[in-house]
Amino acid sequence: MGHVYEAKHPLIGRRVAVKVLRSELSDDGEVSARFLREARTMSAVKHRNVVEIHNFGQLPSGSAYMMMELIEGETLSEIIARESPMDPVRALLLCEEILSGLAAAHAVGVVHRDLKPGNIVLMRESSGDLVLKVLDFGLARQVDASCDIPTIEGLGGVRIDRPSVVAGTPEYISPEQASGKPVDGRGDLYAAGVVLFELLTGHLPFESQSAWDLLQLHRSAIPPLVSTRVPDVYPPLEAFVDRLLSKDPVRRAESAKAARAEVQKLGAEILALPPVVTPLLGPVVRWVPPPPLPGQKLRFAGRAAGLALLVGAASLLALSVGTSTAAVIRRSAELTAALPIAAPAPAPEPTIIPSEPVVTVTAAEPPARRAVAPAPKVRRRSQQARATPRATCEVNEKWRSQLQQQLEHLEQRSIAAIPDTANPSVVASVKNRARALSAAVSAAQGSGCAQVEAQVLAWKAAVR
Repeated sequence: MGHVYEAKHPLIGRRVAVKVLRSELSDDGEVSARFLREARTMSAVKHRNVVEIHNFGQLPSGSAYMMMELIEGETLSEIIARESPMDPVRALLLCEEILSGLAAAHAVGVVHRDLKPGNIVLMRESSGDLVLKVLDFGLARQVDASCDIPTIEGLGGVRIDRPSVVAGTPEYISPEQASGKPVDGRGDLYAAGVVLFELLTGHLPFESQSAWDLLQLHRSAIPPLVSTRVPDVYPPLEAFVDRLLSKDPVRRAESAKAARAEVQKLGAEILALPPVVTPLLGPVVRWVPPPPLPGQKLRFAGRAAGLALLVGAASLLALSVGTSTAAVIRRSAELTAALPIAAPAPAPEPTIIPSEPVVTVTAAEPPARRAVAPAPKVRRRSQQARATPRATCEVNEKWRSQLQQQLEHLEQRSIAAIPDTANPSVVASVKNRARALSAAVSAAQGSGCAQVEAQVLAWKAAVR
């Protein structure tokens, strides 16, 4: 929107930054009004983690300007390029300051709408302390400040920018903003979740060379878990990032203030954990999965078998009724490790369904009668017919949206079936599979859509 100059205040001699609206935009009265509105609303935000606005107005040439404190430091994008993946405690400390600044802006009804590492600077104060500053509210909008999360309903006559224009940075944009829908403070929380994901992993949750593809991914694709990019992630921290990246704004957090409190709690919990000593880094505070207690290994194997029944039941049923329990557990572990993600699901083999017996087998009957029972062959054909997708698919937004909704539903039902006492890796496996299939849906073309449908249908049959 403008050029930024370093300047000196003529009366007090203070070094400041002056942002001047570009000349080609100054002739647009709507843009100039929005620029001055930004300066006016931001001047009401007085917080250590938000850039301070000293003055604003118009130059003799007619160009609008605002004078703000001069920020000298390093952008968060530069820090990420150098330090990521970052230690969880340091990442949470930075995220806490980001949320603190957002909470102050939201309290006076200001929504940033363009939060990203390039708009966050870590500077050193005159006292020597490092402080994080959120700046460049060029896309900020003032809304109703009567609650912690401002909503667009209270905007009234303040809204002067065109609602049909999708504004923001594609890598960090919230799903509702990418869809051109009204955005409130929870859109900033989504962007903060993307930043925290990048701090912890060194990667963005969604990456593409196409801005349009990024908007599509943010709108509909299930984001990956932090554990898919870095090992040994503290499970509550991973769950918190996953909530911030939710498509539903209501699920993210009650407010920036509430999210900040949760970040503080997570940091304290991780600090209380025993440190891990590495040869190169020394003691590093990091969550380590606790080793199983004596006698727990068999229970963990049983849980792995349960997960395999959820996502690979069609293959597990191919085991013979006479197979021993130990063999079932071994087979379950093999299927879980080798479960396909992008490859087509294998056709189910002939199975015997205990809940629908056709021939009653007793100890007195000869083994040959088990091989000639006609029911399993009929059951196989019905299963094949139910699991076989259409020969061709019409790949469009409606098709992708329907499959994404099915994946979210299947993920929720699968996780709900897992006991609360289960190993966190079991839940993570279900989420990883959901996200892998979600990525396959987003990238599917006409030639491969039938394979994706087959995997979704196989999972649905397994959950049933």
